Amino acid sequence: MNGLGILLDSDVFHCLRNLSILELLCRTDALSVMMTSYIAHHELRDVAKEITSLVENGCLTIVQVFAGTDEYKEYRRLIQNGVHKGEAEAIAWITGQPKGQRPAFISNDKGARTAAEQKRLEVGDVLDLLVCLVRFGAVTREEGRRLTCSWDDHPNAFCRPRDYTNFDALFQIRNSHPRLKRCDSSGLPSDVQTG
Repeated sequence: MNGLGILLDSDVFHCLRNLSILELLCRTDALSVMMTSYIAHHELRDVAKEITSLVENGCLTIVQVFAGTDEYKEYRRLIQNGVHKGEAEAIAWITGQPKGQRPAFISNDKGARTAAEQKRLEVGDVLDLLVCLVRFGAVTREEGRRLTCSWDDHPNAFCRPRDYTNFDALFQIRNSHPRLKRCDSSGLPSDVQTG
């Protein structure tokens, strides 16, 4: 896995598409982007051609939880506890990976993020991912501000973090205390280090 592995849920995938961030993920070697089979083939079946193209271009890896495994037992437990199937498969698959190689779970679903945090997984939302992209040099902070400008005008915008007031204020907080710990990289540009 190159750099930070990230596993996306379906809502995050749609958000990244709508904000034109998805193509940025494909431009950087600092991230390995994944999603589960259930999310790719069921929840995102309306964009199946795009998913196939991303896989064929090496931008996206599809992972799966198989019946009869410990991950499958965890998947069933998560569903019984109210986690949706796509997010349950994601959390179960991540927990089945060796601790030092687990991807971060990127989700807009607070319940799914909470379930993942209870498993001590690295968890974030779209803004956390954008902070990573800035820290890794895939986008500038100004680009991040431009990409999320719709959040300024629409308090209920899709994927807008609940604690969002404006880009600069929340970016500063998230950059100073990144929730995705492996976003720290040596040699960050000074404007990113100081905010």
